[in-house]
Amino acid sequence: MLLSYSSLADELLKSLEDFDAKIAPQGLYAAEEHVPESTHQKWRLEWDQCLTPCLQALGAVCIANGRFGYNWRMNKRPGTAMAGFGLPQKEHITLDMIKISKIKVRVYGDSHRIDPHLDFSKRWEEYQLASHLKRYQPDKTHQNMLLLVGFDGHKDPLRKELLQLREDRNWEHFGWTLSTRSWPDPHRRGFNTLAALWIPTLTDNDQP
Repeated sequence: MLLSYSSLADELLKSLEDFDAKIAPQGLYAAEEHVPESTHQKWRLEWDQCLTPCLQALGAVCIANGRFGYNWRMNKRPGTAMAGFGLPQKEHITLDMIKISKIKVRVYGDSHRIDPHLDFSKRWEEYQLASHLKRYQPDKTHQNMLLLVGFDGHKDPLRKELLQLREDRNWEHFGWTLSTRSWPDPHRRGFNTLAALWIPTLTDNDQP
């Protein structure tokens, strides 16, 4: 059975929400703390223990050397990584993964809360998502997907930034469809999490 991109997006985003609650007390916000200090790779835990199992359950396949995500490599930009997998209807999917936090969580006595004196809103601009969506727009032979996880003190996380991004770079024009999912931090630290996945827009002829 062939898997639609929209179904893939729904399942991946749900799996991230479930995984966020599972890895207490850090959650997705500081998942790299579960990885040995010698690496502290962003996205390594999420890829190995959340995204890969979800993709395998959905029928995704290895694409080289019998390894899932064989082309894993850390990007030089903090909070970013890249991996690959295959789907029955497409030979190769490249998944770019980005984490952006507008907040800083600190320890206050026995609890973890947002530091109200720090604001990292400018981090959004540093990742230049508009340029990324244009540069890696999907084509017929090699499909790309972009996964964003963001942390924000607002109830509707990164809403303003996504609206501005859509105004600056109409992603539908470049062949993208956006799926999103958001939820309050399950570890009660006072922020909300957004998971957003840009997937290729398919025509009727392309649908599996």
